Amino acid sequence: VHNQRILEDNLKQLPTLAKANDRKQFASSIDEINDALTALSHAAAQTAYLVGVSDPNSTAATPGIVDPDLYNDAHRAISSAIEKLTQPDLTQQEVLAAATQIAQHTSKL
Repeated sequence: VHNQRILEDNLKQLPTLAKANDRKQFASSIDEINDALTALSHAAAQTAYLVGVSDPNSTAATPGIVDPDLYNDAHRAISSAIEKLTQPDLTQQEVLAAATQIAQHTSKL
């Protein structure tokens, strides 16, 4: 519940932060979103594992529901965009491009 609330709160404030051009807080919110998504993904995987092993009719493991390569690529792209957002001399177009990159890779997760 804690990570869901963090995710929800930060996603709600992103448009306001982007309009206000508050790059530091925007980047901080993206970091918190990333951390919350990571924690929720781990919790979901652990829950699925526990449900599977507790079922006497369960079978051998199959590939995970989260593609690690896709996740790692998205993480790198999001981190790169966040790094760009910390630069003080960005134009509004560059801020929008970085925000778009973050949104696109977040939606892939």
